[in-house]
Amino acid sequence: MMTKLLKLILPALLGVTAIGCEKADDLCCFVERKAGESLEGSWLLYERGYSPGAGYIIEPVPADPAKILTFGSNGELSANLESIKQFKYYRILDDPYAQEQKILALYTDDPGDEPQDISQLQHSYSITRTDNNLKLSFRYCIEGCHMSFRPIALEQ
Repeated sequence: MMTKLLKLILPALLGVTAIGCEKADDLCCFVERKAGESLEGSWLLYERGYSPGAGYIIEPVPADPAKILTFGSNGELSANLESIKQFKYYRILDDPYAQEQKILALYTDDPGDEPQDISQLQHSYSITRTDNNLKLSFRYCIEGCHMSFRPIALEQ
């Protein structure tokens, strides 16, 4: 009985999800596409990497005072990081130049639902995401400059 009910309901639910995500860069599609890709929640900055010209330096970021980045499910953003705190909205975009690469685009004003041209972004990062780490790499830093974050829930 339960199996028959699931066979009837599951296709309907999948159809509703597919209708809601019409464009490849819709935020809902990014969240639903693969488990572990959602940025929703709060993240603690714990590491930064940069190159002063020779070599690559990775340094820890002290937990006090905590540098926190919070992604809302509605595309809103809050942060107390000096370089990001002025941005109030975010979108996850596909990078047409790098297969499977995602870009975090940050905005001071709500960009709406219109497709975004990644060459026109004012502030953006390449995203590398695992269950326990969010790495934001500066897109135009040849040396690979980055910031790494942990989900806040793991810190408690």
